[in-house]
Amino acid sequence: MTFDKRNLLATTVIAGIAMLGAVSAASAQTSAPKPAEPAANEVEELIVTGSRIKRSEFNSASPVTVITSESAELQGQVDTASILQSSILGATAQQINNNFTGFVTTGGNGANTLSLRGLGAQRSLTLINGRRAGPAGIGGTVGPFDLNVIPSSVVDRTEILTGGASSIYGSDAIAGVVNIMTKRNSDEGEMAVYANVPFSKGGEVYRANISKGWTFSRGYVNVAGDYYQSNGLRFKDRDYLNCPQDYTFDPTTGARRDLVMPDGSYKCLNTLTGIYIRGTARYIPDTTAVSNGWDLNGFRRVNGGLAAVTADLRTDLAGVQSAYSITCGSSTTGNCASPLAFARANQALQTTDSPLQGYRHAVSPVTRKSIFVSGGFDLTEKTEVYGELLLNRRESEQRSIRQIGPTINAANPGNPFNIVNNPSYVGPTGAPLAASAFSPIFVLPVTRDQSVDYARVVLGVRGVLPESLPVLGNWDWDIYGQYSKSSGDYGQDFIYNDRLLAVSGAARCNQALVTISANMPNATCPTNVNLGKVSTVAGSYLTPEEYAFLNGYEQGHTEYVYQYVEGSISGDLFKLPAGMVGAAVGFQLRKESLDDVPGYNSRNSNYNGAAASAETHGSDEVKELFGELEVPLLKNLPFIDNLTLNYSARYSDYKSYGSSSTYKAGLKWNINSTWALRANKGTSFRAPALYELYLGSSTSFLAQSTDPCYQYGTTAGVTDRQKTNCAALGIAPNSTHGLAGSYTIFAKGGVGYLEAEESDNKSIGIVFTPSFIDLNVSLDYSELTVNNQVQRYGASNILDSCLDAPDFPTSSYCSLITRNTDVNSATFGAVLTVSDAYLNVAKQWNNAIDLSAVYRHELPHGTLTVTGQFTWTLDWYTQLTGGAPAFKNQGFTGYPDFAGRTGVAYNQGDWTVTWATQMIGKTSDVDDAISGYGTDLIAYRDQTAYVKRHIEFNATHDISVRRKFDDITVIAGINNVFDEQPPFYSTSSASRFSNMRLASSYDILGRRMFVNVSKKW
Repeated sequence: MTFDKRNLLATTVIAGIAMLGAVSAASAQTSAPKPAEPAANEVEELIVTGSRIKRSEFNSASPVTVITSESAELQGQVDTASILQSSILGATAQQINNNFTGFVTTGGNGANTLSLRGLGAQRSLTLINGRRAGPAGIGGTVGPFDLNVIPSSVVDRTEILTGGASSIYGSDAIAGVVNIMTKRNSDEGEMAVYANVPFSKGGEVYRANISKGWTFSRGYVNVAGDYYQSNGLRFKDRDYLNCPQDYTFDPTTGARRDLVMPDGSYKCLNTLTGIYIRGTARYIPDTTAVSNGWDLNGFRRVNGGLAAVTADLRTDLAGVQSAYSITCGSSTTGNCASPLAFARANQALQTTDSPLQGYRHAVSPVTRKSIFVSGGFDLTEKTEVYGELLLNRRESEQRSIRQIGPTINAANPGNPFNIVNNPSYVGPTGAPLAASAFSPIFVLPVTRDQSVDYARVVLGVRGVLPESLPVLGNWDWDIYGQYSKSSGDYGQDFIYNDRLLAVSGAARCNQALVTISANMPNATCPTNVNLGKVSTVAGSYLTPEEYAFLNGYEQGHTEYVYQYVEGSISGDLFKLPAGMVGAAVGFQLRKESLDDVPGYNSRNSNYNGAAASAETHGSDEVKELFGELEVPLLKNLPFIDNLTLNYSARYSDYKSYGSSSTYKAGLKWNINSTWALRANKGTSFRAPALYELYLGSSTSFLAQSTDPCYQYGTTAGVTDRQKTNCAALGIAPNSTHGLAGSYTIFAKGGVGYLEAEESDNKSIGIVFTPSFIDLNVSLDYSELTVNNQVQRYGASNILDSCLDAPDFPTSSYCSLITRNTDVNSATFGAVLTVSDAYLNVAKQWNNAIDLSAVYRHELPHGTLTVTGQFTWTLDWYTQLTGGAPAFKNQGFTGYPDFAGRTGVAYNQGDWTVTWATQMIGKTSDVDDAISGYGTDLIAYRDQTAYVKRHIEFNATHDISVRRKFDDITVIAGINNVFDEQPPFYSTSSASRFSNMRLASSYDILGRRMFVNVSKKW
């Protein structure tokens, strides 16, 4: 056997019907790399994704989507993450990208992952050239593959196999497999530059790359370098981002019901800032305000709900509203027309729009530098040594704001709500008021940064066994090792908790309370520190000494090592009347380790108002055996051109939890040259990720009101059993837990009791390729169920389950909760801590239909190609426990039940023109009262308001033109041709991204132009 130098490293080639999955019309112009012409008596054999058996037929029992580099470039996409996340298999769910500034995400800030069908990035396996690729990221939750590490300039195509494939590829392949195939097979050199620039400022993307290949008599080498830069988009760069509004309406007239500012504009509601909280009242500093029973001297009260306004119209103020002078609306000044008008105008004065808000990143910036090398050398005519090297550095940053709100002691010298410090702190009659604690609410900028180095090395030997061997003669063999290491440093600004406590007590600053950070820089109390002064609260300004004392910056370090050895052999066993029986067997030995060391203050929980984490250390070892058979059952019979059965199985032994076994059976039935059917049924599994096993304790916080025992006598939804058990704890029905502060949630790994997730999957599909027209259509239906799903149960769910347990208080859920049991304490009954570890608790199932079509037509002067790719999610539910209700996912905002992409391309000689459309179906959070809200009417600022809890059908369009010259190719185009803005979503408990629902499916950059120029030599 002679090796084809252009395909030495090929492990998968998708052909035939699989090519129908190309993302855009441009893919119609691109096919899989063609093998060298075989000799007359030799049939070129290839491997299809989802199988390890070589075959001469270009088809597969499993549906596969192909995204070519050409189709991506014609749409102006040069980022691997955005290419895959915007595919229809990614568009129906939330994807973690650079929009998640300030959020805690798996893999840490800056990581970009892919969740196929929304089942979770940890349930989607990523391969590079058919081989498992190690994770990358920062923090204690590194697990899924980070798409940042592989530059799109080295990618030839990406093949996405949907459905379970653990029997072929092992753990994690529950939702599917993403196989990224790199470019090779060229003696040419190529250099390219790219720019994508929005018509409005912010979000620019630039890339430059160069590659060169060499082949020689016994081998080849390919080298590529890539530089990628994505500039950040700040909230101030787009009007629809910079001013989040409530976006509420009168249910009858449709008129806007938002708060209105004195200038007539609707109020921007970013983060609350510039506020003094005293008891239940909120104040802003105002030198014109006087004590009148509502305002205080120098402080204007601004949280006037209707009940509070009505209650405070007391006789000592003559019982009339004239005591309160405030601007109402855009044209009325002085007295308001009614208590409701006063309440609304008063609330509008709350400061929620600091200038710092606009400098937050809506899209965080990232810079990447990559080198990719691949090569091979023939040791003998039938033996080759080969290798790959990938080096990548990612530098990313997220700028945001944080809210500061300490409770300052009533006796603190900086407390303005104390007559000792503020002689004007008197009531309407001039009598001194009682000293009161207060909370100054203001914001400060915060920056997080990451630098992640990723290295991946593959080294292997493969060849063909001697023909003289019995049974195994002429079988292909391959053994290789893979080593990858992610090494990341991550830093962030934070507020020292011990130092904030030191300046919040009765003394101006109690040095003795500076304990954890005592040996850190600037640990000495500043002179005359005062967090209550107007310049700090209203201006979000700390003196340099105060800032240096309270603000810290520290770095953590994360390493993830992923290494394995795999060997396999494949070939023909024997011949049946319908053809040769193929087989493949192999093994894999794998070891991986995760080590994360956060900064000193994080490890010691010394962050104020921010999540802190302990160290995470863990490793696992895996031994696996796998095998596969392909049996041709029937051939050349009426209604059966070909009928083939494929069966694969795998046994996996994990040191962490035990063993798992999986199987998959697939059937291909070519009825004739026009019609074909395919079907699959099997099981898959996912071993607990290292972070799910070994995550060090991390802390977060939740309000006491999430406890079912909080005012359980009047709170809707509390069950009778929960009420009985709350009473058994001695908690009164009207208890507010003494207005205790938030309780602490400790999240940690579940080593010792976590088991593997298991899934069942099946699919059936039909393929239509008529001979009378150049048309290819495939339609597939799939069902997938994940059992024993690993996830954190959630603190509020733990509280609910404990109090609703028949075996209360000995339920295992109750053992995760601590309460204040001191009956003499003012906060008796309050929740103190909840341990929210990873558990095998959930179940998830997903049923979907996928449709792909390609139509080609030769015109007199060129070729017209029309493509379409669509997916419908029929059912997608999550159930936390067996007795709990199942929550519907599909069709809700962020999780559309329909996504589609269509494309039209016209190719004439050196010219190609394309038009592509991306579609997202309508979504609503109203329709289902169990999983959603069940209504679009809410109580809003003492009125009833209609809120927009749906997102209408959304479509964006791209156009491009390509011109090929002798050795230069130019592509120019426009993304989002009609400047479609992301759809607005009203204020709600659902996560919002400024005025929009937090959803990755919608374009927030707006219209932009792109140019790509490449030169070959």
